[in-house]
Amino acid sequence: PCQSKAAMRILHFSHGCYAQPHLTEYNEGQRKTMIREYIGAAMGKAHYETLPDDGSYYGKIPDFNGVYANAATLEECRNLLEEVLEE
Repeated sequence: PCQSKAAMRILHFSHGCYAQPHLTEYNEGQRKTMIREYIGAAMGKAHYETLPDDGSYYGKIPDFNGVYANAATLEECRNLLEEVLEE
């Protein structure tokens, strides 16, 4: 039988057992760091374009349905896109 430590999830496989930490095992700072890294990686995949009608910027992140933003400047567009992603 597999032995586990507190706050560990045991994964049973035909060839053995592996302990995997729960997200609750991480402290608040570690969770925030993990979330920031995830958001940063997603933002790195963002695509932006200038709209011909008014010259504003449109940004989206592929594979994230409903995550898009439109603003007068590229910086504003990036900030709004990140806000939408965080929600």
